[in-house]
Amino acid sequence: MSPAEFVKKDGRLLALIVRADFNQRGSVPFSEDKMPLQLVVMNKEIGEGVDAHVHPPSQSAEQIGRSRHEVLHVSKGKVEVGVYERDGRLVRKVVLSTGDTILLTEGHSTRFLEDTKIIEVKEGVYPGKAHDKIWLAPESDN
Repeated sequence: MSPAEFVKKDGRLLALIVRADFNQRGSVPFSEDKMPLQLVVMNKEIGEGVDAHVHPPSQSAEQIGRSRHEVLHVSKGKVEVGVYERDGRLVRKVVLSTGDTILLTEGHSTRFLEDTKIIEVKEGVYPGKAHDKIWLAPESDN
């Protein structure tokens, strides 16, 4: 199994999965530069580092006309993630295990296959519970 997987539909990136066993040395970017969330895996040795810095605001992170992007990292356990197009069509289901990470750019669902802890990172500003999600009517998984 490849340590990085890209789920695409009609040329659009819907999800990017980085597996726990990815161990290429250095700083390895996976997302495209124009994306509003950047996914980078860093494998460095003791004593290595990066000097103090700040990241200025992005000028290209326009959210109008697209879904907010989200990262899920499985800290412990196992979860099935359904990757959907914005209109509710299921593209693929993937199983993530401890240490796996996925970047989602359109729709998704989760089903916990065992006791699981997930760390979620998504774009802000948080619009409040009533406006945080647009519920899809996903097509049958059959």
